[in-house]
Formats: sequence, structure tokens, C-alpha cells
Amino acid sequence: MLNNIKKCFDNYVKISSNSWEELKPILVKKEYKKNTIFCKENQRYNNEIYIESGIIRNFYSSFTGDEININFYQENEFVSPWMYRNIEGRSTLNIEALTDLLIYEFNALNFYELMRKYNDLECFGRLFVEEQLREKTNREIFILTKSAEERFNYFTKKYPGLENKIAHYHIASYLGISPISLSRLRNKRVKK
Repeated sequence: MLNNIKKCFDNYVKISSNSWEELKPILVKKEYKKNTIFCKENQRYNNEIYIESGIIRNFYSSFTGDEININFYQENEFVSPWMYRNIEGRSTLNIEALTDLLIYEFNALNFYELMRKYNDLECFGRLFVEEQLREKTNREIFILTKSAEERFNYFTKKYPGLENKIAHYHIASYLGISPISLSRLRNKRVKK
């Protein structure tokens, strides 16, 4: 199982054996059942995540109580909630298991110490953050400037097959449209 994590790191930058040997002890295996919210707004959650299996969503709760999905993560992906922590270290979003979930958590502070010690881990961190910021910017541009159909096409390219694995109201929330509008878009695509 840990080999998959190493491969995922190596997809960004080749991790040295020394870095890997110091990183392995801080990896903590956790399992969550479907629909478990394991990070809540305004709570401290100081871990980074690697998903071995399952699907996660990040979401905000609006002032009206609506849930607004901002990201989905799947098997063999890293999730870095640090981007959504305030100055006090509290989460500004929620993280939920959309399926049964097997993850490895690693304490952010311990990881940052290793990043200071090892250039390859520092490089990984920088590349990962750059990728996350690009994704965030691209999503904002698509939500603000594209039609619902274009947003749906973007979603299906970014998350191939995900629409068959999670509830459609989660996808509608991510796209900023109603579930009925999503159903129409899906039907239109099937008819083509």
C-alpha cells in the first residue's frame, strides 16, 4: 500500500530513499465510512491526506445552509486542507467521505519539518501547491465565465466517470446549477 503513496510523490518529484524513510513513520492509516464528515468548518484538522481508495468532497456551508462543493478527490490523490485553514489553524471548509474511504493522514507540521530538511519534499510541496492554485483558478474562471453545459463538460473531463459514482446533487452543487439542470444536461449529452 505504501508503494502507491511513494509513486504518487514521485509523479511530482522523485523522492529520495532518505526522505521516504523519514516520511513513512508519520503516515497514519485511517478508515472512514461513507457520509462521514471528518473535518468540519471551524475545527482544527492539521493533517494532509493521501487517498488509497474512495472519494472525498470538500465543501462550504453557505449562510443559507446550502452545501457548496468545491473539489472532489479520488484514489491515488493527495488532499491538502492547509489551503483552507485560517490563521488560527481552523478549517474553513468541510471534508466528507462520499464512499467508504481508506486514507493515510500525515501531520502537516511534521511534514513541513521534513520539507525544510529535504529539498525533494520541499520541491514536491511547491509543485503540489502550484497545481492546486492552478486548479482553483481554472475552476473560478469556468464557474464565472462559462455556460452550464461548458461547466459540465469541464467536470466530466476533470473527473472522468465520477458522475456514475456519486450523488448527482453533489455534481450540481459543484457546477453551480440545480439538480434539474444537471439532469437536462446529462440527457442532452446522451441524445447526441
